Amino acid sequence: MWRKIIALTLIIIGIDQLTKFYISHFFRHSVPFIGNFIRITPIQNPNAVFGLRYNIPLIPLTILAICIVVIVLYKTKLLVFSLILGGAIGNLIDRIRIGAVTDWIDVGIKNIRWPIFNIADAAITIGILWLIIYEIAKPKNSHDNRTPLTDNRI
Repeated sequence: MWRKIIALTLIIIGIDQLTKFYISHFFRHSVPFIGNFIRITPIQNPNAVFGLRYNIPLIPLTILAICIVVIVLYKTKLLVFSLILGGAIGNLIDRIRIGAVTDWIDVGIKNIRWPIFNIADAAITIGILWLIIYEIAKPKNSHDNRTPLTDNRI
């Protein structure tokens, strides 16, 4: 099981880092991708996820540590674990390497836009939402540790 988790985590980190490298080297300005709905807008974000500000330098490391503890406590498997861990490590690599995170996915309609994000942010968000939905939807008296979305048979 751990081999699959490590492999999927490395895939998430790889996709995140490759897209950040490509975007930061080949895009200088906002470029429409799917009309104005999705644009490629490269920015360097020194703040937390979705541009939220923090004043303590240890916050990214604390968030990573909390993610790992929550994942282990919930005993999630494969995909959810890999999404959250891969995303957290992907952004941590940027913070260590350049002191900020490269964000580039710009979604919205006209002037109503979501904060610019990246693959790592999306992976973390999807993993956390997946975990919340599972916890809400799982049967109350279930003794089965497998989640319907993260079965070991992947």
